[in-house]
Amino acid sequence: PVRASLFAREIFPVLPERKNPMLHFKGQSFTGVVTGPSLFPYCVFHWLIHVEFAPLELLHYFANHFVLTMKILVPVKRVIDANIRVRVKDDHSGVETANIKMAMNPFCEIAVEEALRLKEAGNAEEIVVASVGPSKCVETMRNGLAMGADRGIHVLCDASPEPLALAKILKRVVERESIGLVLLGKQSIDDDNNQTGQMLAALLGWPLGSYISSITINDAGFEIVREIDSGLEKLQLVAPAVMTADLRLNEPRYASLPNIMQAKKKPIEELTPGDLGVDITPRVQTLKVHEPSARKAGIMVSSASELVDKLKNEAKVI
Repeated sequence: PVRASLFAREIFPVLPERKNPMLHFKGQSFTGVVTGPSLFPYCVFHWLIHVEFAPLELLHYFANHFVLTMKILVPVKRVIDANIRVRVKDDHSGVETANIKMAMNPFCEIAVEEALRLKEAGNAEEIVVASVGPSKCVETMRNGLAMGADRGIHVLCDASPEPLALAKILKRVVERESIGLVLLGKQSIDDDNNQTGQMLAALLGWPLGSYISSITINDAGFEIVREIDSGLEKLQLVAPAVMTADLRLNEPRYASLPNIMQAKKKPIEELTPGDLGVDITPRVQTLKVHEPSARKAGIMVSSASELVDKLKNEAKVI
């Protein structure tokens, strides 16, 4: 016999004490609340690592057949490149996207990078990138695959849906793929809605970490640091969870040429909103898009009293 807890800690840095275990047993995946036939192997192994003594053969058997895993979903969006000046269409129906350089949303890039770092640290088994929109979104997904993601899921539709419809689609993907962590950018730089992550967490009933600048895996789940108006806030989240990445979480890597070539061979599954049973009919109508007013040139003042006078009598801000 061997002391089970000591042996288990050597082969399992993170013990399966979470409320929603993500497990594989003999090639079968189980996630969420373990019930039915899948409950037996989980209960046996959970008992083995908590009893004072257990047969070494049994522990070896479960160590070889019963492995903790986590699958990460990273939704990515295709937007106008952040370095391109955005122009409004002549009819004011939207912004000009024809013949404009497009790229992955910068916050989505940060989310992909963090998922890759979690996998490289041994905390994730697979990274799945997903995108919802027209066929050109595949190009953006290939960038994520070139960075190191394993495969992609493309939900094909004419245009990117509104945040609520997008959250419903992602919820179906999460359930379909048995995801343990969803990492999103906190917002896209085109619509700036900052809503999808929050809505997805509410629909799933999962804990949410928004505006995060640090993620640490521990026995209880995820320890995160998020940026708030008064400073930094540290929170503990249980798995599974939804997180939205802020700018200071990391610096995304550049995809190497060999990885770009390999990304062309990685699989991308194509679905439609109908396949997932989601209605993406718009609920908001855009009436008019116009550029902000041009900023007026500044003026120089000769003294502090003149500055106060202009702020009070001309600008009327004091």
